Amino acid sequence: MRNWKSYYLSLAPYLVLALSLAATALGWVAIDRVVDERVGQRFSEEADATTRAIETRLRAYELMLRGGLGLFIGSDDVTRGEFKSYVDILSLQQNYPGVQAFGYIQLVTADGKATLERETRAEGFPEYVVYPPGARETYAPILYIEPLNQRTRRALGYDVLSEETRRAALVRARDSGEASITARIRLVQEPQDAPQPGFSMFLPFFRGGVAATLEERRARIAGFVYAPFRMYDLMNGILAGERALASFTIYDGGATPDRLMYDRALPGADEGSREAVRSLSFGGRDWTLRFTDSAAFRDANDSLDPQAILVGGGLVSLILFVLTLLLRRMLIERRQAAETMVEAERKLAQAQKMEAIGHLTGGVAHDFNNLLQVILGNNDLLVEELVDRPELRAMAEMSRSAAERGAELTHRLLSFARKQTLDPKPVDVNRLVDGMDALLRRTLGTHVTVETALAGGLWRGLLDAGQMESAILNLCLNARDAMPDGGRVVIETANATLDERYAAEHGEVAPGEYVMVAVSDSGVGMDAQTAARAFEPFFTTKEVGKGSGLGLSMVYGFAKQSKGHVKIQSEPGRGTVVRLYLPRAVGETFADMTQARSAAPRGNEKILMVEDDDLVRAHVAAQLRGLGYRVVSVGHGAAAVEALRRSDDYDLLFTDMAMPGGINGAQLAAQARSLRPNLRVLFTTGYADGAAFVQERSDGATPLLRKPYRRDELARKLREVLDAPSSDPS
Repeated sequence: MRNWKSYYLSLAPYLVLALSLAATALGWVAIDRVVDERVGQRFSEEADATTRAIETRLRAYELMLRGGLGLFIGSDDVTRGEFKSYVDILSLQQNYPGVQAFGYIQLVTADGKATLERETRAEGFPEYVVYPPGARETYAPILYIEPLNQRTRRALGYDVLSEETRRAALVRARDSGEASITARIRLVQEPQDAPQPGFSMFLPFFRGGVAATLEERRARIAGFVYAPFRMYDLMNGILAGERALASFTIYDGGATPDRLMYDRALPGADEGSREAVRSLSFGGRDWTLRFTDSAAFRDANDSLDPQAILVGGGLVSLILFVLTLLLRRMLIERRQAAETMVEAERKLAQAQKMEAIGHLTGGVAHDFNNLLQVILGNNDLLVEELVDRPELRAMAEMSRSAAERGAELTHRLLSFARKQTLDPKPVDVNRLVDGMDALLRRTLGTHVTVETALAGGLWRGLLDAGQMESAILNLCLNARDAMPDGGRVVIETANATLDERYAAEHGEVAPGEYVMVAVSDSGVGMDAQTAARAFEPFFTTKEVGKGSGLGLSMVYGFAKQSKGHVKIQSEPGRGTVVRLYLPRAVGETFADMTQARSAAPRGNEKILMVEDDDLVRAHVAAQLRGLGYRVVSVGHGAAAVEALRRSDDYDLLFTDMAMPGGINGAQLAAQARSLRPNLRVLFTTGYADGAAFVQERSDGATPLLRKPYRRDELARKLREVLDAPSSDPS
């Protein structure tokens, strides 16, 4: 049996070779059909494109005439010089191929004909006469024509109504109020020895503006602007590239020899040549366009060679013969690669979803920060003013407390969105966890046991200590809520090195050395679907009203913004472990980040305040004036630069970081210091630009006030910046 299997397997490459050669033969037979269909499709596309190009050019020339019509509508008496200046600007030969001239036709009665001739001769045309001779009730002589040369002079005085084809087009233009073209005509200025077929386009000019009805148009018609066209010149530039490789004719109306307007015949047409017929309607005339392909067109679009197919098919057959020998191994490798790709796509989709949610929540938090800034500031003032009215003061304090809770929520949103303002410094994480012991035991309650497993020789982490404490507290609170009947929470620290393999499996983390903090519980745990959504903002498994769903999302945003990593492991009934990986700090010393607070100080310096939100701007300006400062407030960076140019007595620039109008806070500060090198600057922000700007500065010298801020915070920060020594970078 094994021998038979080996025999059949040994035949497999030859079977593949035979089948591929048979496919090559069938392809050779079918190639002519494929080529024919493709060339036919290309030929039809070129016919459509040529038709559109001709129509587009006619529309463009109609617009040119409408521009000239506007000259007459705008002036009661257009002089010959004004008309010439307008046509010179058009540069007809360069911009409008095929147009012989631009003219104006004046309608006159039989009584006014002699006066028109006399006035025109007096303008420098002694031979001007309305022709051809004959008594008619109304004349339509060409009065102006430019450019004026030996050829176009022949058209001066020609009565357009004297000839039936032109008269029909004039009547159609008058009655419709739209552009009208003639049937095929011989232009008046065309030389006798080599005439081209041509046509003219007319636009009516009505006295007193637009004529709405047929009766008004017939009563108020005063003249026409017009342009004569030579067909062969008109087609220059349209028939280029592959369009020039097909025979092409245009007929005015039906395709009969007496209606032929344009003919370009090329060699290579035979009984098998393709034909395409298109129609074009414009200015009251229907043109028939007939296309016939040529040998040159077929050669240009026939890129498939049957001989090449045969040679290529044989080569492919040989390659398939060899590849069949390796097929089994390739299939195995392909399956493994597909499994890896599916996993990578899943991780990428999750990362993109979290990034999109982050952008949304960051924008919402930014807007709420502006609103909370006003609410908190007004409540501070109310609390101070209502000392003698305890009932109302209690209500104001309740409102202030609610606003502070709102500020905390927006802070968590910004944390998830990675748009909070961080102040990373080297931190002894073991010391930080030890310092939280009393707080955690008091917060989690007696039914929860808190244990720590702190590693000896732990590296210092480069992180914001305050945000780290908030992250640990949030993880412990989530652990408590997962153990309604009590349980155990363990906080563990360790040094961790994430290698390139781990980083490749978790695409959002860079390989390197990290300080790991893990919080584990003995709670109910989560299934895989719930754990996958645990870091999404507002996602929670708690009852309505029991949680905001922002705790884990804040932890996630803090870790990512700190250039770290967070990982969650959980199983139903077996608890949950959340591991935070924060970057290791190298070559830094631990700094005490506490600051003494003092009473709100006042001042009398002059401050230029820049804030794009009208409500926030009015509120903060009032707070600044209440602290004794002189304030000028503007809504965007350009206005601030202009204010600095007008006055040199500003002591401080107080500006928002994220502003519309093309100049953000950092750019404004740079321009302000170029105008006033000694000007002090204080930034404020509730969004990403300010946080990124601060974190790029490692010296901690960038003065920033994060929204929403309290009145006393504003007062102290102002004095801190204004009272700093002149050598201070701020």
